Amino acid sequence: MVRTLIVDDEPPACRHLAGLLRDLGATVAGTAGTAAEALRLLDRVPVDAAFLDVRLPEVDGLALGGQLRRQGVPVVFVTGFADFALPA
Repeated sequence: MVRTLIVDDEPPACRHLAGLLRDLGATVAGTAGTAAEALRLLDRVPVDAAFLDVRLPEVDGLALGGQLRRQGVPVVFVTGFADFALPA
């Protein structure tokens, strides 16, 4: 079973994505609303992949994604903004 982390500062979007992942058979190991929360969670809970919103408070999802990829965590970016698709 794939263990996932969802990082999104909008609870409805987080719940929706969590439901989709569970429907696909993945486990949602945790959710976070900021990059700092995500990093604290990852210190305690191993994950196989992270789903990151591009726009997050303080540190954006692109910066967090770069850090997670360097740690060996595959990253999938999620966003409702077409302008962020190319940088992601």
